Amino acid sequence: MSKVGRQQEQIAEAIGKSASAVSRELRRNCDGRSGEYNADLAARKCAQRKRDKPKAVRYTAAIRAEV
Repeated sequence: MSKVGRQQEQIAEAIGKSASAVSRELRRNCDGRSGEYNADLAARKCAQRKRDKPKAVRYTAAIRAEV
């Protein structure tokens, strides 16, 4: 919808999300070179952010020393 010139409010209404969520999605996941939104690229970026996210450390040094 963005490629055919729809406004973010129109896209948000069509998909049942807020306009700020649409804005955030377009800003975070657009192509850095062309500035265009691509769903496949967005999915890859999302997966990469999930992989790079720091994981909760449950086995700390203090627990290791106690064990």
